[in-house]
Amino acid sequence: MNQDIISLIERKRRQLIVHSTLYYRFDTNIWSDGLYDKVTKELVKLQNDNPEEAKAARYGDGFVDFTGATGYHLPDNHPYMYDLVNRLRTSHEQAVERGDSPLIIYEVHDDNTKDH
Repeated sequence: MNQDIISLIERKRRQLIVHSTLYYRFDTNIWSDGLYDKVTKELVKLQNDNPEEAKAARYGDGFVDFTGATGYHLPDNHPYMYDLVNRLRTSHEQAVERGDSPLIIYEVHDDNTKDH
C-alpha cells in the first residue's frame, strides 16, 4: 500500500469536510465553486484509482460511494474539524471586514486521530 497516496486522500478529505461544513452549516464560502469541484474531482479519481488506499485512509465513512455531487452529507461532527472550521470562518470574516482578500489558503494538518 502506498502511504503517500493514503496521506493525499486524507488531506483532500479533510479539506472537503472543512469547506463543506463552512458552506452548508455556516453559509460561508471561502473556496470558489471551481476550486471545490477541482479538489472533489481529484479525490474521486484518487479513490477510484487506489481503492485499497482509499479504504485504509481516515474519514472514510463519509466518503463511501462519494461522487462529488454534493458535500452536504460529509461528516462535520469531528471536534478537531469543527474547531478548525470555526477558526477559518472567523479569520475569513475578519479578512472581509478589513477589506482583505477573502480567499484563505490553508493546509489541514493531521490531528493524529484514527476515525476511519
